[in-house]
Amino acid sequence: MYPAGELTGLAERKALLQIRLGLRRELCAVSGRHLATSIDKIDQWRLRLQRWRGLIPLVAPFIFSPRKPRSKWGSLLKWAPLVMRAYRGWRNFAPAGTARREAARSEV
Repeated sequence: MYPAGELTGLAERKALLQIRLGLRRELCAVSGRHLATSIDKIDQWRLRLQRWRGLIPLVAPFIFSPRKPRSKWGSLLKWAPLVMRAYRGWRNFAPAGTARREAARSEV
């Protein structure tokens, strides 16, 4: 059907295309690894920021509340909601690697 010269040319072109495809696949894999590490770093920073945001309710009353003398019971009642929110926040907080480790275990 085809002359031998055309078949040889097609075979060479096929070999070049396979090499180009292999190089592009490698480039995509490297880009994917780079993207995955970037996303992981962003996730770590987000979790750290979330942890610091849990401390804001502890600091805010010192900064924004007016200074006036209170009785002991008044002070306890003032701080009770804050202490409960902080306790719930720290209780529900999971360290940075815990969720990923649990997800990896469930996939296996």
